[in-house]
Amino acid sequence: MDIGGWLTSVGLGEYAEAFARNHIDAELLKQLTAEDLKDLGVASLGHRKRLLLAIADLDDSVGKADETDVSADLAPLGDRRPVTILFSDLSGFTALSETLDPEELHNFVGRYTALVDRVVEGYGGTVDKHIGDAVMALFGAPIAHGDDPLRAVRAALEIHAAIAGLSRDLGRPLEAHLGIASGEVVAAGLPRGGQQDFTVLGEAVNLAARLVALAQPGETLISDTVHRALSGQAECDAREAVAVKGVPHPVHLWNLRGLAAEKREIQKRIVGRRAELEQIWGHPLRVSCDRQGAASLHSR
Repeated sequence: MDIGGWLTSVGLGEYAEAFARNHIDAELLKQLTAEDLKDLGVASLGHRKRLLLAIADLDDSVGKADETDVSADLAPLGDRRPVTILFSDLSGFTALSETLDPEELHNFVGRYTALVDRVVEGYGGTVDKHIGDAVMALFGAPIAHGDDPLRAVRAALEIHAAIAGLSRDLGRPLEAHLGIASGEVVAAGLPRGGQQDFTVLGEAVNLAARLVALAQPGETLISDTVHRALSGQAECDAREAVAVKGVPHPVHLWNLRGLAAEKREIQKRIVGRRAELEQIWGHPLRVSCDRQGAASLHSR
């Protein structure tokens, strides 16, 4: 078995030299663990998962390598499938680069992209590429779950929170703007320098890139397809439909504000606590109901 050729076929040819240097043959390949892959220099969690699934596939046992609470499958090259694409970009990066020397800028961008990578991979996504200070991530390829749009918006909210922490650490104001879109794409390996890079191609990729450009600092804009897939699990504000280059029809946008479940949990925690809240605020509270009948407390 040509290990280098096999790595290229699964879109991870960049590790061929490391596998050859450590004398990994077909028999040893089937015995590799996640820790072994780390020792071989496979630092990316997404790449390790992809390799473990591909190794398991050699024995017709896809799914045994990563026993989680979701059903995951490995996307074959050239597969058409629904994918959610997330773009994260730093706000004011050009102005920031003018205040830092190249080494400081490199270290700063490295901290930011590592932060985004960790969040994405923590929600089961895969980092597709870094483009300067921008990160493109995939939810649904090569690993697919049943709730990829929700995973993407959860990751977006955590990215904003994590960047706020990074801002405090660095002592300078930092914000990101994000765009998320879903749609059917072609998951494929594209040749590069004798290797193949795994990526996705389709209208949803173009739309996600346009959304991140339209988003303001601190905002996450999601497509109408993502909003519908969330089925009320997120709090969003509707934005006016806009014409987007490369998309033949006006695009309906939504500004992501948070998760609806979090709001419901807060409401649950104040049920039956009116007396305690009045004691805290020092005066009576009034109760009002919205059109759906949900009650809320207000200070007079």
